[in-house]
Amino acid sequence: MKYFLIVLILSLAQPTFAAQSGERTPHIPFLVLSDIHFDPFLTCRHVKKHPCPFIMQLTHTSPSAWPAILQKNHDKTLIYHEDTDYALLHATLVSAKKEADSHHVAFVLVLGDLLGHNFQDHYQAATSDTSATGYQTFVKKVFVFLTDELHTTFQNHDTYLLFGNNDGDQGDYRVMASPFYAWTGELWRHLTQDTANQTMMMTTFKAAGYYAFNLQNTQLRLIMLNTVLFSNRAKGERVDETTNQELHWLARELALTKKQNKIALIAMHIPEGFNLYTASGIPFFQLTTLWRPDCITRFEAILSQSKTPIVAVFSGHVHADWYAIKSINHINTPFFGIPSISPIFGNNPAYKIYQYSTNTGKIDNVTTFQYPFLGH
Repeated sequence: MKYFLIVLILSLAQPTFAAQSGERTPHIPFLVLSDIHFDPFLTCRHVKKHPCPFIMQLTHTSPSAWPAILQKNHDKTLIYHEDTDYALLHATLVSAKKEADSHHVAFVLVLGDLLGHNFQDHYQAATSDTSATGYQTFVKKVFVFLTDELHTTFQNHDTYLLFGNNDGDQGDYRVMASPFYAWTGELWRHLTQDTANQTMMMTTFKAAGYYAFNLQNTQLRLIMLNTVLFSNRAKGERVDETTNQELHWLARELALTKKQNKIALIAMHIPEGFNLYTASGIPFFQLTTLWRPDCITRFEAILSQSKTPIVAVFSGHVHADWYAIKSINHINTPFFGIPSISPIFGNNPAYKIYQYSTNTGKIDNVTTFQYPFLGH
């Protein structure tokens, strides 16, 4: 039987967070998942014919018909140390729907990397099609299929997506031409029911996949960044120009958040890096950096100079569940790393539900749901 388990309930509440005795603290729960890395090519491993008939069928079929095709052809056993096949995708979304509905989550965040690793190489190997047009058409079909699956799963909850480094139609870590951003924005904006936010999203999404707006009935302003642009592996002719535009936009967004007396909730795919911190939140040893040094310097300066309250910063990319506290303007701010759905690096697939307290303006609880691959 395919199922997810609740493996951890971790209270993040400090004494100052807790409500007074007898007081019921209102909470806004929300679900976060990342790094799905869907890989339809795994089915071709058992097929000796070339090109792979299964993939060729997908290339010639509307994404609306893909679920029936995938259900018929996928492996019955979940695959460990590989990216996400249809069995794992289906198990994840069934579990996430159940938990989102039962926890009455206010919204869902999907932090990028919908596509599997080495997606273009696998496509060419399965189809013998080396054309850019053929690959880009297939990527769009996968995006439509996964967006439809997310819409069906979370139809009662607004869902917000951002780009990962594997999500381009021109290769990994590549800054794409704006038409793909605009096309994807039109696809994803319908995952929120607020028409005003749909319109606001498209004003900047079409430039490079970043956007922001107020979350209804909350104190929160959601800021969704495209940090693939900041990566030390980013490629493309307009990387520096587009990065500069996004960082200027971020500074304006944080100023607007403060002006509106809102609290920023920041989400991204690639985190800036990893440091070891003292108990007071001061970094004392740098482990690794994932952004270009100038981007790290400017990002941290923008956060510090804005003096805007930030409830938390969420990121994916590293396929690990991690947590850090950073001091921003002498205020301890949590940075959360979201585990992946893909088990390719030996992790159990997992997602999380967080609780935001409207009384304290803090994240005060998190529940992790994971599929127990290990031991099976």
